[in-house]
Formats: sequence, structure tokens, C-alpha cells
Amino acid sequence: MQKNKFYFCYSPVQHKYLHNKKGLAYICSALHETTHNKFWLYENNDTLSKALEDYREHMSFLNN
Repeated sequence: MQKNKFYFCYSPVQHKYLHNKKGLAYICSALHETTHNKFWLYENNDTLSKALEDYREHMSFLNN
């Protein structure tokens, strides 16, 4: 069981990877009330966890 039900993604690059490359649907996008930074809200589940792990490996590969 996931600790947090939702994942707030504030990175446009990460969002594009999750949504366009991995095909994950996000619940909504909005602006943070205080900072006005845009975020995308995803359901925190095993599929998202695997996609985030893949993203970290992908970014690590690109940065080396």
C-alpha cells in the first residue's frame, strides 16, 4: 500500500516523460496556491513507481 495517495509532479520534463513516453494519465493540472508553479497530479501506484524508477535511470544515463 502506498504511503501517499497522490504524486505532485512539478517538473515539466518529468511530466512529459510520464505522460507521453510512459502513457500515464494524470488526474489534473493546476497551479500551487502560494508559488503559482504548475503541477500535474498523478495517482501514486505501482505503475507510477516503476515509471519514476525508469525516469531516474533515463536521466542518469543522459547525464553521464
